[in-house]
Amino acid sequence: MPPSRLLAPAMLLSLLVFAFSIQSAEAQGGAVRGRVYARDALRNLVPVGFSTIIIKGGSFETSARTDADGYYLVYLPAGTYLMTAMLSTVTLYYSQSKTVAVWYASDTTVNFYMEPSAPESPSISAMISVDDLPSQYSVELKVDNSQYGVIQGGGKREIRVKSELSHSFSVQPYLEVSKGERYYCQSNSWTLDKSVGPSGEAEVSHTFSYTQQYLLSVSTSHGDAAKNSGWHARGYSVTLETPRMVEISQGVRSVFDGWVASGSENKDSSLRVVLNSPLEARANYHKEYYLQIVSQYGKPSGSGWYREGSNAVISVERDLPSPGLMGALGGRNVFSGWSGDKISSNNAADVLMDSPKAVAANWTADYSTPYLIILMTAVLIIVAMVFLAQKRIIRGHRETEEQ
Repeated sequence: MPPSRLLAPAMLLSLLVFAFSIQSAEAQGGAVRGRVYARDALRNLVPVGFSTIIIKGGSFETSARTDADGYYLVYLPAGTYLMTAMLSTVTLYYSQSKTVAVWYASDTTVNFYMEPSAPESPSISAMISVDDLPSQYSVELKVDNSQYGVIQGGGKREIRVKSELSHSFSVQPYLEVSKGERYYCQSNSWTLDKSVGPSGEAEVSHTFSYTQQYLLSVSTSHGDAAKNSGWHARGYSVTLETPRMVEISQGVRSVFDGWVASGSENKDSSLRVVLNSPLEARANYHKEYYLQIVSQYGKPSGSGWYREGSNAVISVERDLPSPGLMGALGGRNVFSGWSGDKISSNNAADVLMDSPKAVAANWTADYSTPYLIILMTAVLIIVAMVFLAQKRIIRGHRETEEQ
């Protein structure tokens, strides 16, 4: 076959592949980026943060929002789109529309320069109320993250906004009116969705409710009663419990003294409080140390627990009869002094309890009386034996002389 006959089908196939590639590439689309500006009160064009851009093309529709500096970036399938930048404030409405074409790998910059106009119908009248807040107090109101004045406790404010956009309303969550007293709004924000309002004039309402709260401050060195510290609604009731005694280490312990709540003292370790005003509750403890007295003899006194810094009085007998035969003969054990954490020769002494302490009573055996008795007994026995021996000798002499 001639080369020219072969070249024609090949070129046709290449053209079809190229056309298909172009169509597939266009379907992938590209990027549209830019910045949104609006005319301010001084007639200057300034970047607009958090404005909305509605994008429509055939059956395709989406939206984008600018960042805080007015920039936006959106990726769209290939096609032609109508892009409308919008911004609604309480008193003015801004918008501008532009047409943009997007193709494969395109990167198009579209900036918007919006001029102000009066809000257009349809619009919504939002009635915002504040309940359960005394009339002498007021809270700040924000609409679409912008300050919109204040609302007095028990009062209302009517705000007219565009119905085709969503709007956010918020008040401050906390209002501290005095030390330890505040008003709290648990749901301090509300969103009015654009689908809420029908076409034409409409009215909606929302109420921000506040709760009076008091601060409960609980302090204790033991137990978990302090977990109840925090802000609570007026009338809140809770029982604070703490252990009566806690062993810290060997010979050291903490002993509960009592609760002090707003100046009043309660000796019970379980304290029930009702918040009708700010309240501070403190569990008081004191430290105690153990004193151990060791003695081989007698009945020493003074062992036990003592408050930190106190003086313990220890004592024991001065002397005692020795056990057994030696005691029966008058032997005695005589106190010779204290040793350990107290050095003293007096059988009654004071011990400063600034730590756990152990004191031992020392004794000396006094056997002088038994020894004297034994010696005297021995002498008497010897004398008696000598006397008897002499008596036998004399008797023997007499019997000899008589014979």
